[in-house]
This record gives sequence, structure tokens and C-alpha cells, in this order.
Amino acid sequence: MWSMLWMLACATPGETEPVFEPVAATVYSEGMWQQRVLTVVAGLDESLQTLAAGDDQGAAELCAAVYRGSFEPELEPLIRDQLGRQEAARTEYGFGLLRQALSVADAPGAKRHRDALVALLHAHGTALDEAQAVLKN
Repeated sequence: MWSMLWMLACATPGETEPVFEPVAATVYSEGMWQQRVLTVVAGLDESLQTLAAGDDQGAAELCAAVYRGSFEPELEPLIRDQLGRQEAARTEYGFGLLRQALSVADAPGAKRHRDALVALLHAHGTALDEAQAVLKN
């Protein structure tokens, strides 16, 4: 899955990117939002590994792909609807801070922003699971 995200992040100008649609999130199942958070976290961790391998631009692009492909389609709209616009904006800002740190090869800053973002995502996932939140059709 992450290799697909990597390919999307590395698409050359002019290539069309696929539109990500929410999948199977209109019916709640126990722990589904924490599972979605774990998917996002795995992608963020891969972006830090990419930075550690010396590819700062690839790391930043992977972070953006994780945002677009794993966070934005389902978690972001639910956070906005269930927890408020301020929480959605705060989370989006966290992605921006992480991507910026990755793009300038600031490994300590990237780790700090990743940790803060992951804590925020886990809190949101817990709240969404407690609310048994689902996407509206």
C-alpha cells in the first residue's frame, strides 16, 4: 500500500492523481477509527524512515501522500463534523509542520512534530470510536 502512496507522491507533473473516496466508513465497526489512525501512523513512520535514508523531498512527498490518501478522505471530515473545525485545522496544521520539517531534513523537528501529530490522531480516533462515528452519505 505504501509503495502505491510513494508512486502517487512521485507522480510527474501532468499526471492525474486518483481521487480518494471514503471506503466502508458508513457503517461503524468497533475500533475502526483507531485502525485508520494506525494506517496514518505507519505512513508517517515511513516518511521518517525515508528522511533517515537521506531523501528529504521524498519524505515530504510521502507525508503529503499519507495526508491525501489516508487522512483526508475519512478522518478529516469526521474530525471536522464530530470534533469541530478547530480540531480539524489543528490536525491539518500538524501535518503541515511535519511536512515542512521533513522537506528541510530537520530530523529532530520531524520526530517532534510526528510525535505530537500521532498523539493528536490517537485522541481523535478514540473520540470518534467512542461516538461510533460514521461518514454521512
